[in-house]
Amino acid sequence: MIRHCACGNPIRLRDSICKKCRIEYGSDPSGWPEWVTYLVQQEQREVDRKRLHDFDLPFIDEQMLPNTKIRPTENFDKEPDELVWERQ
Repeated sequence: MIRHCACGNPIRLRDSICKKCRIEYGSDPSGWPEWVTYLVQQEQREVDRKRLHDFDLPFIDEQMLPNTKIRPTENFDKEPDELVWERQ
């Protein structure tokens, strides 16, 4: 994952602005122009969103696949665990 500074340069994930912008605007975010603050916050939101979805796994239910016929449950006297092991 690559993070970008407000000026468009690629930077490390732990940095908020590049060295050139830090020299120009300073390291204190309260002294930055509004547009720089806005762009840094937007970039942080994007990084957070990507981190949140890094571990998403697709869920495919076999009953939701096309052309899948649902088999009726025939053994009502068995426990659900027994049925699971029987069909494997």
